[in-house]
Amino acid sequence: MAGSLSLVLRSGRMVAPQLRVLRASPGLVWRAIDVGQAVGAVTAFLRPDDRWFVAFDTCRDDAYGALLAAVAANTGSDLYATVDEGDEHSVELLEIHGFTVARRESMLLIPTDPAITGLRATAEARTRRHPGPVPPPRARPDAALAGVPCAPRARQSRRHRRG
Repeated sequence: MAGSLSLVLRSGRMVAPQLRVLRASPGLVWRAIDVGQAVGAVTAFLRPDDRWFVAFDTCRDDAYGALLAAVAANTGSDLYATVDEGDEHSVELLEIHGFTVARRESMLLIPTDPAITGLRATAEARTRRHPGPVPPPRARPDAALAGVPCAPRARQSRRHRRG
């Protein structure tokens, strides 16, 4: 069982950056530049629960603060990061920059291969059928109605047909 920490950085806790930070387009990616070379990168993403998470990519230790300041200035909200509990170096770097542990999570691997688990399907389970996927709606020419299923057209009598 592997554990991970979810850390939070309260907005307004950042110091001014020392490195030059550029926002890469498109998306929410920032790069720290030192003497013309990239020394760190961070990506921010907004989860469905309205929390901003950051993920660092090949980052020099002294670039974390500048990158976090840039993201915090852009999002204007608390930042969250997920890090392996056993990665003491990353935990320490985030705590130095103001992150605090918000909660601990466990990640479990549950095998489903019958060869590993020894579980076998019963006769009842083998005969039960899943209804399958829902077929896609018929195509409509109106782009505003894309994805909205349409009812079949009513048949017109011969008297009302255009000819």
